[in-house]
Amino acid sequence: NNFASPEMIVAALNSPGTVVLDVRTDEEIAVAKLETREGVEWAKTGCTRTECPALEIDAAQFVKDKDATVVVYCGSGIRANRAKITLESQGYTNVLNGGGLNDILAYMEMSDSA
Repeated sequence: NNFASPEMIVAALNSPGTVVLDVRTDEEIAVAKLETREGVEWAKTGCTRTECPALEIDAAQFVKDKDATVVVYCGSGIRANRAKITLESQGYTNVLNGGGLNDILAYMEMSDSA
């Protein structure tokens, strides 16, 4: 798998300028979403396991800076991986696959209690 390490994800989520890209469905987002810290932008676009239509057309509408740290996540990491590949194909240089929302929440909880 190409998931980023928990340490890399937590560091990114604590760094102003990071963009968090949620690639789940609106229905999934309605159930739960990642609360970001000040200075960390949250954006969303739908992806499937095989494509990210809006990202493929114009990724800059979601992430303007190609050198920004981008943490992508979905339900398990598979759609996030598709988003990572799509962003990297468009010249984004620092894209991290955060896996699923529950993974990220667990990483944050571990770091808060450490």
